[in-house]
Amino acid sequence: MTEAWLLLDESAIRRVAGNPRGKTDLGLPKAHQVESIADPKELLDQCLLTAANVTGRRRDSLRKRFPQNRRQLLERLDRNGPITQLASWKLLLSDIESVTARWTSND
Repeated sequence: MTEAWLLLDESAIRRVAGNPRGKTDLGLPKAHQVESIADPKELLDQCLLTAANVTGRRRDSLRKRFPQNRRQLLERLDRNGPITQLASWKLLLSDIESVTARWTSND
């Protein structure tokens, strides 16, 4: 699900892809659609390639760097942005709160 969350920030995708001023349509889904994407990892990979607007060896190199690019996008994730409206994000926060509440109640 984390790849779906990363599809919410077009400018971050363009920056990580190395083409921050690119204008090519990335085909990103709307916020209310990201949680229903069958393969968000593949879509994110395609969006990074499209955003980079490169061919040949550069494209191959970018594809091989997908794990690093995904990590960069996760580091840049706006935790106060559109992600706050997603059910999966709300569930993650709720789970974290439950775990930390149990730890603090045991002290």
